[in-house]
Amino acid sequence: MYGEIRNKFTENHNDYNLEIVLCGWPGKEWLGMPRPGLSYRFSEKEWAVIKSIVVRLVNAVKNYEDRPSFLTEYPTANFLENVFLLMAGRF
Repeated sequence: MYGEIRNKFTENHNDYNLEIVLCGWPGKEWLGMPRPGLSYRFSEKEWAVIKSIVVRLVNAVKNYEDRPSFLTEYPTANFLENVFLLMAGRF
């Protein structure tokens, strides 16, 4: 399963949550597909598991030097552990 993820900054423009923009694709070549209706639809239970896994993965790697750029941590900018699902993959 593949998807795209990005930061969603809070009103203070420092702290952030994550948005899963498109997900449920069967392969990397599907990323950016203009027809999100073709992606897998997750049930509410599956989505709860996905959110839990994403939060645990972020917390495991956010202090690595070679972490993904969307996981930048500063003394005044922190991941608030919320994950939102947008567009494709919604149940």
